[in-house]
Amino acid sequence: MSCLAAPDDYPELSQRQLDVIKLMTEGLRLKEMAFELGISEGAVNKHISCIRKKYQADTNAQAVWRHAQRRNKC
Repeated sequence: MSCLAAPDDYPELSQRQLDVIKLMTEGLRLKEMAFELGISEGAVNKHISCIRKKYQADTNAQAVWRHAQRRNKC
């Protein structure tokens, strides 16, 4: 498996963004993530948008995959 971009090419995620992407990997829906984190659904959406932008991802699944690449140092 090859990487589209080297994992270190992606900017670091904030702690809250890491919290959100962890819940994304667990398959939680937006409403569930908001409840778990104690924030609004709009705030979760904003974090997801920032994560996708940082990872240059078109979809949430692609963002999760690229996060896994970074963690595993593909």
